[in-house]
Amino acid sequence: MRGVLFALILLLGSPIRALSHQMSGEIELTLVRAGQRWTGEAKITTSGQQLLSPLREITVSTNEVSFTINILQAELSFSGKLTGDEFSGSIKGSQEGSSIGTGTWTLERQGPINKAEPFAGTWSGTFTLQARSQPTAQPPASDLGFNANVAHPAYAARHPSVLFDAAHKNETPGGSYKPFGDLISSDGYKIVVNNERFSKRVLTPYEVLVIVDASGAEADRSASAFTEEECEAVSDWVRGGGALLLITDHAPFSSAAAKLSKKFDVDLTIGFTIDHLKYNKDSEDQTELVFSREDGLLVDHPITRGRDASERINRIITFTGTSIKGPPGSVGFLKLSDTAMDVLPPERKPSAADEPAPDHKEVSAAGRAQGLAFELGKGRVVVLGDAAMLTAQVAARGFRFGMNVSGTDNRQLALNIVHWLSGLLK
Repeated sequence: MRGVLFALILLLGSPIRALSHQMSGEIELTLVRAGQRWTGEAKITTSGQQLLSPLREITVSTNEVSFTINILQAELSFSGKLTGDEFSGSIKGSQEGSSIGTGTWTLERQGPINKAEPFAGTWSGTFTLQARSQPTAQPPASDLGFNANVAHPAYAARHPSVLFDAAHKNETPGGSYKPFGDLISSDGYKIVVNNERFSKRVLTPYEVLVIVDASGAEADRSASAFTEEECEAVSDWVRGGGALLLITDHAPFSSAAAKLSKKFDVDLTIGFTIDHLKYNKDSEDQTELVFSREDGLLVDHPITRGRDASERINRIITFTGTSIKGPPGSVGFLKLSDTAMDVLPPERKPSAADEPAPDHKEVSAAGRAQGLAFELGKGRVVVLGDAAMLTAQVAARGFRFGMNVSGTDNRQLALNIVHWLSGLLK
């Protein structure tokens, strides 16, 4: 069972990469007691990359603790003991139900001790995990059983051209967005992968531009993925008749896309979004948000109507995304409920070594959305605040997310979005 309070938040991005033969690095652990239950999160830094995962299955006794985190398509189970201000123990790693190795971890307390709850607070230190066997370097994240075939393609004679960006550390149709690429190709679209910076020359030949989870350089993935000149080029191209599908996600991707989104007066939250009521009860994960017509969260728009009743969108699930807000006249067709909350990173770092780490802050996301559409000049724009909704992936223990989740219309939503962008839906 996945975490009840927070879903796995991978600050590296949506395609889940395998563990290397040996994994080591730094770990910062935060434990909080809330009534009779414990919550917390772990920040992992390894190979210059940073990951944030909620703690699951937390058990705390007199001087012992155990918990589980998920990173890099692996489940890591920690168990340890508290001795004074040192916290240490062992790690057992598993991947898709099979043991992949063991390791150790040692942490020291950061900040003053809470005598009533000695485990509570922030801890930092190091860990090492030695894999028993070398996992596949880049296991396929896509669901090989996903049906990407369109029985009656929208475009049989003409084939609208789609430029799929791969020049800004993106998700691509050769990676986790292969199911999406296969789907719209089957529907009659012609995909060309872009490996250049955006310019008028690069963009002019194409009708639709798709950008998914662009990010900054490895040293700072939250830095803008685009130069000012590129942002101007995309903005001018859209106003002249181009159609943009901009897909971003939780931090750091929302930060990396912010410069481009501002050209279209679209505001992106630098964090992630939860909902204490309108979430997927099957997964018990409050970052898996549910949008339905019954709840009034699927707003009327050509994208949600489709061409006929068979293309009507009735239920969508998103997976650990962020909230967005569009310009006047835009339609938030995936409308967040009044109970949705944005979880923002701390506004500051501790000013002293003994100061507890500031908490993440929750603010209302009412009035915002995770999918919006609008026309601009002669062009059209769709912005999504979650990338996983249009993938079709299988994670550890067979957990599926994206267009392959039964009981949702995510697959049809992908088709309706490109149909609207290419002018098939008016």
